[in-house]
Amino acid sequence: MLEHTDWDLVLVADRPLPVALAADPRVCGMRVDPVDGEDRAARFLAKFHALDRAIAVADTPLMVLFDADARVVRPTTGADVAAALAGHPLGMVEQATIRGSSMDRAAFLEHYRVHTLGFIDPEVSPPTLEAFRYFNSGVVLGRCDALAEVVADALARIGAARGPHVFGAHMIADQDYFQHWVLSVRPGSCADLDWEWNHCSWWHDPFPRDGARILHFSNFMDGPTPETLAQMDAISSRVAAGDALSARVTAVVVTHRSERVIDDCARALRMAGVEHVIVVDNASDDETVARARAAGCDVVELPRNHGFAVGANAGLRLVETEIVCVVNPDCLVDVATIRRGAELCTDDAVCAVPDFVDEAGVVTAGVRGAYTRRRLLADVARTHNATSRVAALAEHGPRYDGHGWAWPLGACVFLPAAALRRLGGFDEAYFLYMEDVDLGQRWCAAGGRIVSTGTTVRHAEQQGADVTAAARGALLAAARVQYSRRAFGPITGRLAQLLAGNAA
Repeated sequence: MLEHTDWDLVLVADRPLPVALAADPRVCGMRVDPVDGEDRAARFLAKFHALDRAIAVADTPLMVLFDADARVVRPTTGADVAAALAGHPLGMVEQATIRGSSMDRAAFLEHYRVHTLGFIDPEVSPPTLEAFRYFNSGVVLGRCDALAEVVADALARIGAARGPHVFGAHMIADQDYFQHWVLSVRPGSCADLDWEWNHCSWWHDPFPRDGARILHFSNFMDGPTPETLAQMDAISSRVAAGDALSARVTAVVVTHRSERVIDDCARALRMAGVEHVIVVDNASDDETVARARAAGCDVVELPRNHGFAVGANAGLRLVETEIVCVVNPDCLVDVATIRRGAELCTDDAVCAVPDFVDEAGVVTAGVRGAYTRRRLLADVARTHNATSRVAALAEHGPRYDGHGWAWPLGACVFLPAAALRRLGGFDEAYFLYMEDVDLGQRWCAAGGRIVSTGTTVRHAEQQGADVTAAARGALLAAARVQYSRRAFGPITGRLAQLLAGNAA
């Protein structure tokens, strides 16, 4: 936790701290008495006494509660915690099953109704199945004031309980009290966190997955045994090795009126392990810049809308890592894509691109075939002139498919930063569209290759900027005419312009 966060750490234990930890200025050690007695739940319920003491010394609004068998394996900040909570007082991950059992949400709800409520609060009605989540308390995010309320309620109920914390054959422990609070005392108070915040082998398969932030090696009553600790070390090292790949990537996001999507884009990149996100803003007149800064991005504000290529090159000049990922603000890039893109681009000749899936589930290949004159004119006719038969005629003619080069769909593309600089970056003669085609042609002409990452990225196509469909159509038409003229000469350029009609 000290390695991957900048947080202060309060350790509450029934034995002295190791000397090295006790000397660390970020660590506060607190002793509690060992738990005796025949109540099996006592060791778990002691968590509330420990948390009560930790809250008393906390001087921040947020706190994260960890069991001793949880381990942070990715850089995580207080801003990440706040974003995950999304305004809720508390946040936990739903435990969907127990490995090797047939437990599901309905079975957990029945357990909650019969055992948890039967012991803690028999008079209250259980939630509906739709509202129910079986939250696991091995990792709890929360505001300190909300956690203090949970602790006070739990300690009062624990103190009033008669006899051992057992209902039938089931132990009633800390998780039951957390469940009771968020489901019956304060319904709706708990954020249903993504699995990455409490990734556990007892209910996640496969384990560990790429993208985990906190690994939870739940060992039930046994605690972190030497065998468990060895497993924690080995698996955490493998996760860290994958994160090392992500750390070699800087993301450059070019925005213009992108306030609706920049939060999710930046959060996805951070979740994928990208530590440095550069947002180059093309004179937005909305909340794009403020939201990008709030998300922890470095922001470059251009004085006017210079277009995509100028923005991407401005970001490229600030990249200090080996690899740059130029990504549209309406893309959600996952950890598998980041790591695979980084791995492929360690080869200085490789430009890597994922496939893309839109909101309707339609998948578009990221590696695109070379443009010929016929193919380009057919695309112009198909897009901008619905009544034209040119597209259909061209597709059945000779020399339609190009060979020898390819281009990357530029919504998300990975490149070795030094090689991209040697190539001159994106061609700034293009305002928007076709700069990726031009890049692919130049990249391949210089001996490079365009390859697929083998992954798929969510892309809310044409939602990256608040621009009308008509304006986008005009920009695409103008870019295609421009490319036609530059790649194939003035006659082809004129044909493209005629086919585009009013759109150009």
